[in-house]
Amino acid sequence: MRYLKLFFLVFASLFISFIILEITLKLHRKNYSPGAIFSQSMIEKKLKCLKKIKGNKIVFIGGSNVAYGIDCKLVEKKLNLNAMNFGCMVGLGPEILFENVSEFLKPGDTIVLCWEYETYRFHRRSQNLNYLGMIMGPQNDVFENIPPLDRLYLKLHFPLNLVRYSLFSLVNSTHDLKDIYKCGWSFDELGNVTSNLGTTTNKTELENSPLTPLISEHEIHQDLTIIVNKILSFADKHKIKIYATWPNTYRNSSYNNNTQVATNLKMYKSFWKNHHIEVLGEPEYAMLPGEYFYDSCYHLNRKGTEIRTLKLIDELLLVQ
Repeated sequence: MRYLKLFFLVFASLFISFIILEITLKLHRKNYSPGAIFSQSMIEKKLKCLKKIKGNKIVFIGGSNVAYGIDCKLVEKKLNLNAMNFGCMVGLGPEILFENVSEFLKPGDTIVLCWEYETYRFHRRSQNLNYLGMIMGPQNDVFENIPPLDRLYLKLHFPLNLVRYSLFSLVNSTHDLKDIYKCGWSFDELGNVTSNLGTTTNKTELENSPLTPLISEHEIHQDLTIIVNKILSFADKHKIKIYATWPNTYRNSSYNNNTQVATNLKMYKSFWKNHHIEVLGEPEYAMLPGEYFYDSCYHLNRKGTEIRTLKLIDELLLVQ
């Protein structure tokens, strides 16, 4: 009898915990965190632009390094081809971005995957708040299509911070996005950032922010391989060309003669080679000096964007 009572108490505790968890997740699905609201509004704005493009196109997909680094007006002018800048936020991961874009890709289109180096550390159980806020919020459709064990893991590790943010959104149901997330990002009709005039960072700040995925030892998670294989399968089925390239970033002096940086870059190159995806250019081509950056080591200013785009156009002309 004592064991039966203990079993009942354990079962009841687990059941109550499950109910509380489901209520919490439902709260977040209906009242997104401010970060998810901002990220989703960015995706929706870019999708609206993508829908308007008629005919074949080239789409650059990645995080904010794309938004702040590729001028699609210049691409259209030089390549005589429709172009779309689908640069959003690195924390969202590659799966969410591609799942949103894929609906609007047609035979004959080209996609260029331009991932920040942080993306090479991505996995579906990531605890990045931007990722969790999106995949368990406005991007719940993507969540429902990942493996069951990954879904269970994310549910059981749902962070309290997102609960707090959801309560904030619930209380402030008439909020202004600009008041919640003061980012200042603005885009033109091709998805290019238009607010990157001048420079708000400096060389000291850039030097003090070397990229961890370049200077630290790590491995590429198998989830990334699974996601890329899914992208490749889609591209093959729909007759879509696919390339990869390197993110524009600051040429930090700590990268010079750094064996760990060289090892990581070799690993990233091998990753694309093993998937038979052609890589445009070399990583060093996308590393620029400090005067070409706007406010971070991934965000180029207007002049830097022009330089980076022209280099990328030259690389695209070589494979056309």
